[in-house]
Amino acid sequence: MSFTSMHNDYLDPDKYFTEPSEAEIDMDALLIEATKWDSGRWSWHQIHICLTGKHADLDPCGQQGIEIVSCDDEGVLIRVHAGKTIAGLDVSLAADYDTDEEYQAALEEYLAIATEIVCAMGYPGEWTGDDWYIHHSDSLQVPWVIASDEAYDYAQTVANCVRAAEVALKEWDAAMLVADDALNAAAGYRTEKAAGGAI
Repeated sequence: MSFTSMHNDYLDPDKYFTEPSEAEIDMDALLIEATKWDSGRWSWHQIHICLTGKHADLDPCGQQGIEIVSCDDEGVLIRVHAGKTIAGLDVSLAADYDTDEEYQAALEEYLAIATEIVCAMGYPGEWTGDDWYIHHSDSLQVPWVIASDEAYDYAQTVANCVRAAEVALKEWDAAMLVADDALNAAAGYRTEKAAGGAI
């Protein structure tokens, strides 16, 4: 092959073009449907559907989102992600203190109790230097929804992915609510449990 022929082959945009696979076409369609569910509030490239709002990592149940990992003839593989920031050095304590020494003593007491709570939560995490960040992920296989024409129903399949993620996160939600109540009590606030249902 001459240099000119090789050069022309290189410049030909269709020379090395390959048709996308069925899995790639399906994945693109799923990602388009995913945008309709995405709140856009978790700017992490792995998250295709954020299920929570702005600054949700500070909410009782934290940030929650779905990563669409892959798809094949069996269905869609998703990974559910959740993350929560737990106040540390920047915690807002309920009481007012007359001196810095009193405040530091109260802060140290809170941090000691909060450390025990975080360690007992059963989820991985790390101390950032100011607070804790607790996180969780879980992989799920969601079957395809087949439309009347026997084609994949991408919209309903993604809707089922969201429902499956919500079910998978119930245990996380329950653990975070218990921890949030205990952390509020550690910071000196009357909790819903301690107040008999009314704060």
